[in-house]
Amino acid sequence: FRRVLFRSVSMIDQARRAIANGDAAAALQVVGSYDTKYPGGALSQESTEIRIEALLAQGNRGAAERLAAKFFASHPSSPYVHRIRALLGEAKSP
Repeated sequence: FRRVLFRSVSMIDQARRAIANGDAAAALQVVGSYDTKYPGGALSQESTEIRIEALLAQGNRGAAERLAAKFFASHPSSPYVHRIRALLGEAKSP
């Protein structure tokens, strides 16, 4: 369990660094790998939040909004709801 958790955290950290460095494509690749390797994993909500942020960074607001709507329906009390709403509010339409 510890090894899986360490790998999961490492992948999420890598995706966060990619976003911070302005590399949305790399972030999407990492969260895609995370979601494939650990479907429904302990950090899946954070993975979705990163995916939404990366989609917005790429100018793909429609996909980000669709994913956010699914997230809000599935996880209405998630601590990431506020962050995702803020991301959507800050994002400019292309």
